[in-house]
Amino acid sequence: MRAGRSTGHPGGMDELYEALDGALADGGRRWLDEALTFLSLDPGAITELFPATGLNCGRAPLAGPPGWTADEAARTVLLCALPTDRLRPAELYLRGGTAERRAILKALPHLIDRTAEGDARTVLAGIGADLVAAALGDPALAPVALGAVDALDGAAYRRAVLACVRAGVPLSAVQGLERRDDPLLARELAARARDLVVAGRRVPRELWCFVQRHPDVLRDIAALLAPGPPVEGRRMAWIALTERIAVLSTRRV
Repeated sequence: MRAGRSTGHPGGMDELYEALDGALADGGRRWLDEALTFLSLDPGAITELFPATGLNCGRAPLAGPPGWTADEAARTVLLCALPTDRLRPAELYLRGGTAERRAILKALPHLIDRTAEGDARTVLAGIGADLVAAALGDPALAPVALGAVDALDGAAYRRAVLACVRAGVPLSAVQGLERRDDPLLARELAARARDLVVAGRRVPRELWCFVQRHPDVLRDIAALLAPGPPVEGRRMAWIALTERIAVLSTRRV
């Protein structure tokens, strides 16, 4: 496979190329080489090549990166061969089935990593956040979507994390939260806790570590204990603050 003999690919692509090269039969290698040639002449050919990849490259598990199959790796190779201004991952996602959508979600970190800082990368990361949010509702795609979250930049990362919270995904399953220590994200998560209380819903225990960083949000929740707010709002505020105390007590033990 022509791509497999290349070196220096970004975002861990060298390992993926090598594993894919070892998994493809001769026919699959020829097809992928031809597909890459077609794309170099006509990037728009991706709309026909992308869905045909599974049939031509197979879906065998790779011996290299865990959790990857040959069709996912080959689709990632095709996407990474496109010029940045011709990337249309959302369009391919909407048209594709589960296998194609999995491949796009897995390719996102590689696509973002190879894109230079600037408007193009910001736009791509924003599209990635939208795709992650859309995938969280599908049990077959949600685990793959979670794997793509940490590759997102800035505002896109915050949007994806909030989408996880809204979808009921435990924050412990979201990569990079503690390492990135994003103050804006902490405030948005704290505000989410306040909104849950106002709506009469329970606050997930793991959100309290973010509320702790913003005393003003905590005061807003405590203010709901006053006689003015509806009874349900006062009840949920009492539950929320009680659970917060329980969380703090657990940490001291």
